[in-house]
Amino acid sequence: MSMTDQAAIDAALRHMPYGVHVVTARGPKGDHGLTASWVMQVSKTPPMVAVALRKGSASANLVEAAGAFAVNILSADSAELAERFFTPVDRFGSPPQPVVSRGVSELPLLGEAIGWLECEVRHRWEPGDHVVFVGEVVAGNLKRSEMPLTTLAAGMGYGGIQT
Repeated sequence: MSMTDQAAIDAALRHMPYGVHVVTARGPKGDHGLTASWVMQVSKTPPMVAVALRKGSASANLVEAAGAFAVNILSADSAELAERFFTPVDRFGSPPQPVVSRGVSELPLLGEAIGWLECEVRHRWEPGDHVVFVGEVVAGNLKRSEMPLTTLAAGMGYGGIQT
């Protein structure tokens, strides 16, 4: 296999560990959420995180319009919750309904999450097939100190595909 072979590159990328989170936002039609692994801290002062969402997706369009998003940090035993926010169902309305509270920005925060960060979008960048939103953290909390869910531990790759 050549080092420039796309399959070899994809295999290497699939072995980069990422956290698995549920990114939520609130729009005119209500709450929205999706499973995302391309999330990272980009600044300590002020605290900022970046999330990459597929360009042209309903999620990216909603975050763009709302100007805010929340990152719900999942525990290592939350693979089922991550799967729920990956599948095309009414993620907030279908049974069993997730427990949701409201943050200072009225963003949906998941009760099962071990922690959360509420962010206001400060920057936007389109490096390729995704839009990167950089949000300043305006509120956050770690409810329980547990191991977070990762793509490798959950056996997930891009789009929830099993690796």
